[in-house]
Amino acid sequence: MREDDPVRALHSLSRSFGRPSARRKLELLAEIAELPRLAPRRLLLLHSTLDFMRAYPDDVRVLAEVRRHVAGLRARVEAVPEGADSPVLFNQGFPGAVNSYPYSFEIARDLARRLPDCAEVDWDELEDETPLASTLELFLADAENESMESMQVGWREWLADSHTEDRPTDLACLLGFFERSRFTALEKACLFETCGLPIRYELGRPGTGKAEVESRPTRICFQTSELRRERFPLRPRIREPIGPLPLLSPARGRERIELARAALCSRNLEIHPLIYANPADVRHFESARGIDVVLIGVPPEHRSALSANTFFLVLKNGVPIAYGPASPFLGCCEMGINLFPEFRGGEIRLVYSQVMRLLHHLLGVDYFYLTSYGMGVDNEEAIQSGAFWFYRKMGFLASNPEVEALAREEEARMRAEPGYRCSTRTLRRLSPTEAYLDLTGGRRRQLSFARLGAALGRFIGRRFGGNRRLAEERCERAVVRALRIGSRAGWSADEKRALRRLAPVLAMIEDLSGWSARERAGMVRILRAKAARSEAPASRLMSRHQRLGEALSRAIESL
Repeated sequence: MREDDPVRALHSLSRSFGRPSARRKLELLAEIAELPRLAPRRLLLLHSTLDFMRAYPDDVRVLAEVRRHVAGLRARVEAVPEGADSPVLFNQGFPGAVNSYPYSFEIARDLARRLPDCAEVDWDELEDETPLASTLELFLADAENESMESMQVGWREWLADSHTEDRPTDLACLLGFFERSRFTALEKACLFETCGLPIRYELGRPGTGKAEVESRPTRICFQTSELRRERFPLRPRIREPIGPLPLLSPARGRERIELARAALCSRNLEIHPLIYANPADVRHFESARGIDVVLIGVPPEHRSALSANTFFLVLKNGVPIAYGPASPFLGCCEMGINLFPEFRGGEIRLVYSQVMRLLHHLLGVDYFYLTSYGMGVDNEEAIQSGAFWFYRKMGFLASNPEVEALAREEEARMRAEPGYRCSTRTLRRLSPTEAYLDLTGGRRRQLSFARLGAALGRFIGRRFGGNRRLAEERCERAVVRALRIGSRAGWSADEKRALRRLAPVLAMIEDLSGWSARERAGMVRILRAKAARSEAPASRLMSRHQRLGEALSRAIESL
């Protein structure tokens, strides 16, 4: 790139703010508008720069110009020699270009339904056709399978001949086979995803490119001064009340889900709770300085027996900047916020504080933790970025006593030697630990899902010879007796399912029948709340049921 390249100059200036910066940004945007064409790599740099500037606009004029340039990105693709199939723009979420990714069954169905002319099987990217060919045999009539062997055309040609008016593409036709099959919803998804079918996703419609995805807010928080990188303590911010936060209507909830899916699909990303998002369980939390958090739950049939699977999307002035999963269990929640690359190095502490604040008040989380992977074990990116110290400065402590002692030694040296920086070698020594931020003063203890799962496996193996179905049936009856549930005639199908799923875990508790009436009633409320429109009440109830966590810990130790 040239020294006077306005695209590079705009990128360098994008994180500077104030009136002089705003004026210069407008000048650079005007220069870029005069350029008849841009090479693909310059387009990518402009794309990511505009994406950041949408979220952090200086003023009304800068925002208007940024949006005008974003709207013109599609026309610029046409001036690239390879057009939409440019290898440089491939899989970059660039408006008007192409992505290819093996999307999950539900996301593929959503794309085929909403954007039928933009989603198709990417045969050129499919490395092995055998899994798909073998799976198709499950959907065909016996005579059809037999005759396929003597056909003069291949099965892909046969598939093309199978198109119908309502299934006009290979993808739509294949999805129809899965949808109409005799298999359960889980089996259909597993079979489809086992095929590893890449889907060519053409970002041809406005709103599908990653720099186009947004929810226009009623009020913009303009960035008139340099970005704040405060080091405020997290605990007081997390505890700040949030007031009532009602569920959105299903229609508005669906809009937020489509926004989140567009943001992730444009980046070839997926995450379980968003795949199975529930339009009836969506909340939109407007926090501070233009930062909003959308919290999305899953429907009862896709909920976990233990944790409350949830997805969150963080918006800055309506622009998606980060996302992540949250799965609280007994008041504890693994903490991980994935910032999109364009927005790293910004208001990360503010983002963390507002997500944690929402999880604390809405889902009852008062113990946040990160795994050793997040600290750097088998994660070179975390080592190179100094993740341990990033979380340490936010108040997280090491659960490994040896690591905590080393961290304190390093902190003492930093105070004594201004300018001292922790070496990569030391960061590796600091990584074998979990890190936690505890709001309970030591009363809360994280329960290991790995140890719980292993204990449950031993329990089913010893008591029921490894027969999971038998274990589920007998454990359900035992738990009903122990909790004095009585008749379940008034229970919904979802409530009965929640009981059946959690019963083997509760049956491991030997003294379950000896719980107090209040503790038993509290457990029944949790079971029924797991089937409610939102799983948030169940998560809060579970965080308050002190006996449950203690009993499960003892059961794990005894098995």
